[in-house]
Amino acid sequence: MKFNTIEELLHYTEAIKGKTFKEIDSKHLLENATNLKRNKGILGHVVESGFYKYPINSNPQADFDKIGVELKVTGYKKNKKGEKSAKERVSLSKIDFNKIVNEEYEYSKLIYKNKKILFIW
Repeated sequence: MKFNTIEELLHYTEAIKGKTFKEIDSKHLLENATNLKRNKGILGHVVESGFYKYPINSNPQADFDKIGVELKVTGYKKNKKGEKSAKERVSLSKIDFNKIVNEEYEYSKLIYKNKKILFIW
């Protein structure tokens, strides 16, 4: 699915509210997973392929590269006070430590890919 503006992406994304992962899992990734606890990226794959209809990939570009938006999917938990907190850390990018030392911070692949992030909680 291609979006020309961030507004188009956000408008489309409104439709995910209230849906379960199982409801949007059109590729049946959850049914076919052997160990859900070890496959931490599976919910992201469900959202990418089932809701946004784009193939699962590990491209260094942002997920919605045309508009420069990266998609991150993560869970949350409620603490004893009833406040929401991150269930686990979110990985922004894989870093090649041999190459990153030669990149300028402002123009690094990490910064380019993560300037704008859409979080699905």
